Amino acid sequence: MTLFKTDASVYRNTINAFTVENRYPVPTVYSAAKETLTSGNAKRNGVLKLRK
Repeated sequence: MTLFKTDASVYRNTINAFTVENRYPVPTVYSAAKETLTSGNAKRNGVLKLRK
C-alpha cells in the first residue's frame, strides 16, 4: 500500500507606497514605491508499506 500527501502554500506580501520626512538632524525626504512579493512552497510525503 502506498499513500501520498501533497501540500502547497502561496504567500503574498504587499507594502504600499509611502513618503516620509525626517526632520532631525537635517530635513531629509525618503520615498518608496509600492512593492509586492509572491512566494510559496510545496511538499509531498509518502508512506510505503512493504511486505515481509
